[in-house]
Amino acid sequence: MKDRIPKIYSPLPCDLLPGPLREYVIAASEVLRCDPVGPAMSCLAGCAASIGNARNLEVKPNTDYRPANLWFCLISGSGSRKTAQIKMPLAPFHKMQVASYEQYKQDKQQYEQDKRAAQRDGLDYPDPPTYKRFTVDDITIEGLCSALAQTPRGLLCGKDELAGWVKGFDKYRSGGGDVEQWLTIYDAGTVQVDRKGTDPIVIPRAFVSIIGGIQPAVFRRCFDGEFMENGLLARFMVAAPPRQSSRHTEAQLPQETI
Repeated sequence: MKDRIPKIYSPLPCDLLPGPLREYVIAASEVLRCDPVGPAMSCLAGCAASIGNARNLEVKPNTDYRPANLWFCLISGSGSRKTAQIKMPLAPFHKMQVASYEQYKQDKQQYEQDKRAAQRDGLDYPDPPTYKRFTVDDITIEGLCSALAQTPRGLLCGKDELAGWVKGFDKYRSGGGDVEQWLTIYDAGTVQVDRKGTDPIVIPRAFVSIIGGIQPAVFRRCFDGEFMENGLLARFMVAAPPRQSSRHTEAQLPQETI
């Protein structure tokens, strides 16, 4: 693994980013005192999740279509503010998630009232409300499919520590298969979960964009061997930027970049 990690770091060519995104990434890196690649990864993961299944890239006419799915891994040591680099650009997603949950609670309460009234009067009652998801964190494949069933466009998985995602594979499945399912998800393929005593969950186009951070030594332990050979690591765009000074800065995000 060590021999495969480049010794020289090539900075992110920020000039290739679209104007508004470039301005935000540069401003965020100044605020957080970090290399621009961290905020850029997080922004691009969010953009990919926003596109989701709404668009495909036609690589070859009528034969090869690729989803807008992007997976990122930010390698950075403890105290390098990698959590902030991941979370700050994705704040709009989390705000939408909280607002969606609050709306779901209100709709659920109204549904329960309407259901009781309909049962009392012998009438049909409406279908229960759905909880629209934008992000997922610690979640099983079955739970992920349940969330994707409610949000078929796709989801964003933002992990402060990507090692927790890797270590969670097959945690609740005696038969295994989580890695294979995630490899399918990268290509926005069909994922099916069979459940005892109820109907299976089938997601025709399972789309999940991923951004996560990990420490260098943990990265080597998690992705060496099996996950190098089965192609899981190859799905990620990986960056290990040099650490910058942690001195205090008065820099703030300009309102026009948010």
